[in-house]
Amino acid sequence: MIVKENHLRRMVKDAISLTNGKSHYFIFTETDITGLFSSIAGQKEMNPESPGLTGYLVKSLADTLMEFPELNCMRKGEDTIYRFPNIDVFMPVEKETEGEYIIYPSIIRSAEKMTLEEINKAIQYFRSSDFEPLIGIEKLFLKLPAFLRRAYLRHSLRSHDRYRTIFGTTSFSSVGKVSNERMWPVGNPLRCLELYAGNTVENTDIAGNKTIKINLVFAIDHTIADGAYGLRFISNFTARLQNAANN
Repeated sequence: MIVKENHLRRMVKDAISLTNGKSHYFIFTETDITGLFSSIAGQKEMNPESPGLTGYLVKSLADTLMEFPELNCMRKGEDTIYRFPNIDVFMPVEKETEGEYIIYPSIIRSAEKMTLEEINKAIQYFRSSDFEPLIGIEKLFLKLPAFLRRAYLRHSLRSHDRYRTIFGTTSFSSVGKVSNERMWPVGNPLRCLELYAGNTVENTDIAGNKTIKINLVFAIDHTIADGAYGLRFISNFTARLQNAANN
């Protein structure tokens, strides 16, 4: 049976077409967030609108990138790299449209200047029905032939202003599930640094002590940063995330 695909899927296919030729390496890690998870649960009991784990992850990502600006950049040529002055976090958001779940783009602008509460409000807005992911000109853009859409997007990779406007400067994606099965999502990275959060895993030892860990995947452009630098970034990020409840 042939099924007509929703034309909004073109956004995903266009983005994937831009990742050809990228040279990212991936680092998989499992981070203990027992203390943070307990703190979030306590805050949620008092205030359901308080920041969740996603907010802490985005905040930790932005704050860590401030200390590692080499990863908040784009390649402009063989020997040229442009470092973005601000950190714009691209976040794919899943919304139901015409009976189907479609991934839409959303970007938290200048996340490094925002508090945890401000980041949380932005995330909640993107997830709400008030968020209109596509304005008129973007809807018209999706109706163009694929070769025209992708030619425009490839051209945007050469302009740091247009790149930042369309793609952000870094990316965060989350599965957002709690289970006993470990899952490490891997995407098709475009930006210099992309973070993928898998599920959170609950384990109980023989003494009855519970630990909660989150599975994380970091994709880093190897043409810009070597593995040692990437590992230092990840070490800083995980320490910051684990201590976030104390800040």
